[in-house]
Amino acid sequence: LVSLENHCPTDMADSIQVLLEGMIPELEELQKKKIFTATEIKDIVKQRTNFEYLIRSHIPELRNFMRYIEYELRLSDLRGLRKKKLGMQQRTTHEFAGIKRILFIFDRALLRYTNDSNLWQQYIAFCIKSDSTKALARAYARAIQQHPLHEEFWLGAATWEFAHNRHISSARTLFQRGLRIIPAAQTLWHGYFRLELEYIKLVALRQEILGLSEVKEEEAVEVPALDAEADADGPKVDLEDIISLSSDKPKQPPKKKQKTLKGVLPESDFARGAVPRAIFNSAIKSVGDDLEFRLQFVTICDKFEELDISIRTEVLNSILRDFPNDPKALLFLARRQLNKPANASASAEERISEAAAVFESALSATGGSPAFWENYAAFFRHLLVKSESVDTPEEQAMLAADKLLALFDRAHAAKQASPELYLQWVSQLESSGARKDVPKILKLATEQHPSSVALWLRRAELAQKQPAHKKAGLQAEATVEVFKAALKAVAGSECAHELWLAYLVYLLEQHPDDFQGTLKQYKQAVSRLQQHSADIKEPFLKKVHDLFGIEHCRAVYECSVGLRPNSLGFHLSYIRFEQQHSQNAKPIRSGFEQAIEDFGSTSSDLWLQYIAWETSSGDIALANKLHWRAKKTLKDPTSFIREHHLMLNNETKAK
Repeated sequence: LVSLENHCPTDMADSIQVLLEGMIPELEELQKKKIFTATEIKDIVKQRTNFEYLIRSHIPELRNFMRYIEYELRLSDLRGLRKKKLGMQQRTTHEFAGIKRILFIFDRALLRYTNDSNLWQQYIAFCIKSDSTKALARAYARAIQQHPLHEEFWLGAATWEFAHNRHISSARTLFQRGLRIIPAAQTLWHGYFRLELEYIKLVALRQEILGLSEVKEEEAVEVPALDAEADADGPKVDLEDIISLSSDKPKQPPKKKQKTLKGVLPESDFARGAVPRAIFNSAIKSVGDDLEFRLQFVTICDKFEELDISIRTEVLNSILRDFPNDPKALLFLARRQLNKPANASASAEERISEAAAVFESALSATGGSPAFWENYAAFFRHLLVKSESVDTPEEQAMLAADKLLALFDRAHAAKQASPELYLQWVSQLESSGARKDVPKILKLATEQHPSSVALWLRRAELAQKQPAHKKAGLQAEATVEVFKAALKAVAGSECAHELWLAYLVYLLEQHPDDFQGTLKQYKQAVSRLQQHSADIKEPFLKKVHDLFGIEHCRAVYECSVGLRPNSLGFHLSYIRFEQQHSQNAKPIRSGFEQAIEDFGSTSSDLWLQYIAWETSSGDIALANKLHWRAKKTLKDPTSFIREHHLMLNNETKAK
C-alpha cells in the first residue's frame, strides 16, 4: 500500500493502470454472464478510475473514500439483483473480488485516518456483514491497538471470539485486558458477566445432550484474577498477541434450547456460578455505587432463568445493602418481590404487604423523604394500572387503592409530600369517587407548598368547576380570590406567567363585558412579570382575537409593544390577524415596523415576509427599499441575500 501512495503523477497513473488491469478477468466474467453490458462495464472502469485518482491525491479527503465505498456497495447490490433476475444461485469469483475491493479501500482509508473510530466501526460492520472472518479478526486487533480506550472494540472482539469461534479462553483474555486498561468500562463488565453465564449455559446444554456426568478441568476454570497480568509500566496492547487470539476456528452448530437446565451440571464452583460471581464483585469495586450499573446485572441474570445459580439473589442483596435509602432501588426491589414465583400462590394482600415491607423497612431506618414517598406511591400506582395477579385483579386493585390513599395521608402527616404527590392524591380521590375531599386536600397542599404554580392552577381549576351557589356571583368571587391568593404566593417565581395567563383567560371568558378591566389586569401582569412577560403576550393576544375580534386585538397590541420584551411570534401573530381582517395596509405596515424595531437586526425571515407582503400589494419600489434597509440593518445579511435571491427566482418561475 505504501508503494501505491507515491505522489509522482506518472507513478500514480501507472499504479492505477496496474490496478485496473487486475480487474479485467472480473469485468470480462460480468459481461460474459450478461450481468452488465459493455457500456456499463466502461462506465464502471471510468468511475473507479476517477475515484482512484481522488483517493491518491496529495491530501485525500475521507469523504472521497466513503463515496468510493458507497459506489462499490451499490454496485454490489445491483449485481446481486441482476443475478437473482437471471436465476444464478452459486457465488462466483466476481462477488469475492467485489468484497476484497471494498476491504482494500477501507484499508487505504484507515492508513490515512487511523484515529477515526467511526471509520473503524464501519469497517468492522462491513466485515461482519460480508462474513469476512479473517479480515474481521485483523480489524478488531488493529482497532484495539489504535483505540485501546474504546470499550466497544474490546466488547465486539470478545463477543465475536465466543459467538463465532466458541473460544472461551480468548474471549476471557480480551475482556480481562480491556478491563485492566478501562477498569470503569460498564459495558465491558456487563459483557464479561454475560459471557460467563452464556458459557455455563453452553456447558450445561452439552452435558444434557451428551449425558456427561462431570465437567472437564478446562471448563471448571478457577476464578480469574483481573489484576494478575498488570505490569509496572501500565497497560499495553500487543498486536501479535491479539491476532493470535483471533485465529479462525470452526463454528459449532447451535444447540437445541432446553426448557430448564437445573440439576444438569454436577455440584461444583463452576456450576454454582463462581466465575460470574467473581466478575460481579470485581465490577462493583471498580465502578462503585452506580444503581443503573447494578440493575443491568439483574436484567442480564433474568435472561438465564433456566440456570440453577444464586448470582441473581446476590446481586439483589447487594442493591439492598448498598442502596438502602435510594427510592428508585426500593421501587425496583419491591416490584420484584411482588412478582416472585414463590409468591404466586399467596393472597393478594400477602403479596402486596411483603413487597411493601421493602419500603417500610427503609422508612424505619431513614425517616423518609419526598422522593421516597413518590416512589412508594409509584409502586401502588403501578398495581392500579396493571395488576400482576391473574386470579384476583380486582382484589389487588382495591387493596392497592386503599393503601395508596393511606400512604398519601402518611406523607402529608410527615410533611414530606411533594407538590407532585399532592396532585397524585387529588387524582386518586377523583378516580375513587371521593371528590368531596379534593378541595380540602388542595387547600392543605397550597398551604404546604405556597410557591407551587401547579397546585394553585389545580385549585383554581377546581374552584371554577364547583357548583354555583344559590346567590349568583359567589362562585366567581371565590375563583377570583383563589387566583389573587395564588398570584401573591408565587410572585417572583419563574412559572408565575402560567398562573397570570390562566387568570387573564378566566377573566376574558367570565367577564366579557369588562374588557377594559381585564386589560388593566393584563398591563399589571406584564409590569410584574418583566422579562417573563413575553410568555403571556402571544397566547393572550390569540385568546382576545378568538373571543372578541380584531378591534380588541389592536388594543392589546398597542398597549403591549411599548412594554418590552416582545417575542417575534407576538408581532407576527398580530400581523397575521390584521391580514385576515383588514383591507387597510397601514396597520399591517405598522406591525411590521414595530417588529423590525425589535428584531430587525437578527431576523432575516421577518424582512423576507415584509418584502413579500409589499410585493404582493403591488408596491415594488417600497419592496426594493426594504431590501436595501435589510442589508444595512441585519448583523449578518448573508442568509437574507441568499433567501431573497431564491424568492425572486421562484416569483419569476411562477410568472
